[in-house]
Amino acid sequence: VRYRSSAAFASPDFARRLRVVLERSGGMFVKFGQIAATRTDLLPETLTSELANLHSNVRRLSDEDVASVLSSELAEPVDKAFAEFDVHPLAAASIGQTHRAKLHGGRPVVVKLQRPGLEEIVLRDSAVLAFGARQVDRRVEAAHRIGIRDLADELITSIENELDYGRGRTGKGTPASGSPESIRRSLRAGCW
Repeated sequence: VRYRSSAAFASPDFARRLRVVLERSGGMFVKFGQIAATRTDLLPETLTSELANLHSNVRRLSDEDVASVLSSELAEPVDKAFAEFDVHPLAAASIGQTHRAKLHGGRPVVVKLQRPGLEEIVLRDSAVLAFGARQVDRRVEAAHRIGIRDLADELITSIENELDYGRGRTGKGTPASGSPESIRRSLRAGCW
């Protein structure tokens, strides 16, 4: 295996190749790279610096995807659920993105949506990530030393928890009062 040594694991070439593979793989692999970028205590600086680029290169959902996801999850058109809705996200991430909106009563809210098809992608990516971590753990000593299998397991659990947007409510932990019942029921589109 080409990257068996710690020196090769820390090379700029390996870091760039890994970032490109994670970007192309999308889904949980981007999230895995983002988390790895924060682990300066475990990973070489060349690797964490390169993986940090994953934070700023997340593609936003198209306006059509935003409207489709919201309409599907809310079981009503966007203009029925909100007086105003900004299709341009406040932020986009590997799991989803957030948008400003205003309820018909005038209350401003933030709407968080998951990327379409994310649950299926996460199931597939979880299996691939766990398998890949086992293989790398056996073949790359530096990966074994940092506990790559445990990191992969933690990521999988973390992503599964993130998929339940009901857990991620901000503020006082309750839905926006006066919001439509369909918004409160929605698991994928959270309204705060």
